[in-house]
Amino acid sequence: MDLQVFSPEQEDIGFISDAVYALDGSGVGFEDGEYTGLDDDQIDFGGDGTSFANELAAHRVFTVVVNNTSNLPERISLGAAMEPVAGTQQLVEGNVGGKGTLTCQGDPSSYNFFKKFIEKHPARLVAIKMTSSNEAQLAQAFMLTHVSPFENLGSKPLSLASYTKETQFNARMVTLKNMDFQLDDQTDLSIAIPPNTQTVFTLYIGGIHNAAKALDAKAKRAKRSQRVRASKV
Repeated sequence: MDLQVFSPEQEDIGFISDAVYALDGSGVGFEDGEYTGLDDDQIDFGGDGTSFANELAAHRVFTVVVNNTSNLPERISLGAAMEPVAGTQQLVEGNVGGKGTLTCQGDPSSYNFFKKFIEKHPARLVAIKMTSSNEAQLAQAFMLTHVSPFENLGSKPLSLASYTKETQFNARMVTLKNMDFQLDDQTDLSIAIPPNTQTVFTLYIGGIHNAAKALDAKAKRAKRSQRVRASKV
């Protein structure tokens, strides 16, 4: 399998260049012999999104507000990893960890609903915008960890400083572009929240592996066939 990464300039929307997988083949999901996800029932792009080439057009945005009112930093975990990484607090809607000093609020639905959804439906995370009441937040790094019952897959740091520019004037906000991973029950994304800090994470979700929608789409397509219509008579 050959991988081609196209990098069109997308500064107008301020986000991401997408990876397009070039495979030998044709049919559903392929355009001119290259797989883009177009019309692949297994992938739900939503909104105006039609393939991995325009995932941001899905207009799927989920906001997570985290407040740490303690005098100590708290490492929190975004996502739905089935095995929490040691030393992290798994976010839940409302009071987190029973301490009363760490809280979480999701929007437009509860964080609990969001977490349950991505446990069952892996979702591409194409960008994160982060704003904080504390400049020290941008000195932290996300830690991306894949979990497995069979082996230690290690972790990868995502430094926030690498996403800022010398000309950036807002020291409390950063947008992480060109994210190339997904949220699922095998992926943990954690970061430390400094003491007495409110941080808002805006997650931009692209393609979702949605088996429920796939079944519905396949059934509707099948109903257009003469054989299926004849069987319903």
